[in-house]
Amino acid sequence: MLKSKKLSALLACVIVISMLLAACGGPSAPAPAPETPTPADNQPAAEGGTGDARGPEGAEVTLILKNFANPFFITMREGAEAAAEHYGINLTVLAPLVAESNEEQSQMSDQAIINQVDLLIMCPSDTYGIIPAIQRVHEAGIPIVALNTRIGGEVLWETFVAIENFYAGYEATTRLAEMMGGEGDLILLEGVPGAQSSIDRMAGAHAALENFPNINLVAQQTAEFNRAIAMDVMQNLLQAHPGVSGVYAANDEMALGALEAIEAAGLGDQILVGGTDANADARQAMRDGRLALTVSTDPFAQGFYSVQAAAAVLRGETLPDFYTVPIRVLSSVEELDAFEAQ
Repeated sequence: MLKSKKLSALLACVIVISMLLAACGGPSAPAPAPETPTPADNQPAAEGGTGDARGPEGAEVTLILKNFANPFFITMREGAEAAAEHYGINLTVLAPLVAESNEEQSQMSDQAIINQVDLLIMCPSDTYGIIPAIQRVHEAGIPIVALNTRIGGEVLWETFVAIENFYAGYEATTRLAEMMGGEGDLILLEGVPGAQSSIDRMAGAHAALENFPNINLVAQQTAEFNRAIAMDVMQNLLQAHPGVSGVYAANDEMALGALEAIEAAGLGDQILVGGTDANADARQAMRDGRLALTVSTDPFAQGFYSVQAAAAVLRGETLPDFYTVPIRVLSSVEELDAFEAQ
């Protein structure tokens, strides 16, 4: 039900979005939009086009995601496939068998060149490790849309579709710090090393903590965006920092893994845990009173708009540098209800 409402809202916004961009006359810097409930105000479409036109009939597009294990990327795939159907794109969605494998993503990129696809959408596991593969795709004359996580090096892609990850980390940590009463010991859990989305969310978290001098950052450690790894990491951190009162994880899977370790230690009522992505498990954990907060990063919209951007590129339209998808901090049942009703 939530996905069908979201798809309807996205489709309804498309023409309005294009009109907004045409009026602006070009790309603009992204800005945080934590209180914006729909993409319309922040989501530019291709300049000079209708935004609702179909892609070239029979166009072949490959989308490479980080994995198919994380619910976030499953939802992103659903958004991309919905857009492909709407825009008349033949979409192939791939992901490494070994989650977050830069080597497999690079091999998939090379196969896209061999297959002579019309466009590649890349959601890189490693911001910098993927550069050689992206250079080969570019040299083959295949346009690229970057999705969710920035690709490092020279800008060889047409546009980047994502949330502003810095603000996701900043807003989540700010809300968590407020819920902690502005004091106490805090732990940060990073995602995969080298993933710009994690780097940016951690940078936002650090910036937020500058406003809370009585909160002590006692540990920051990677858990690779993985629930099981986060549980193991958190078990060790609880031994080293028994007085911790807050944990912010760069995604919900790590937050849920940390929560399992905290509850197993009998500390569920003493430590506030926040995550990012607003996946179904995290939202249920919030309703159960277990998880303090999450941040909507709208993977369905990210996937949808990456294919919308692909259709625009294939029509020869000019795109902005950055399609920004709004975020929303959710820290109460009332906020969850409003989010799920949209």
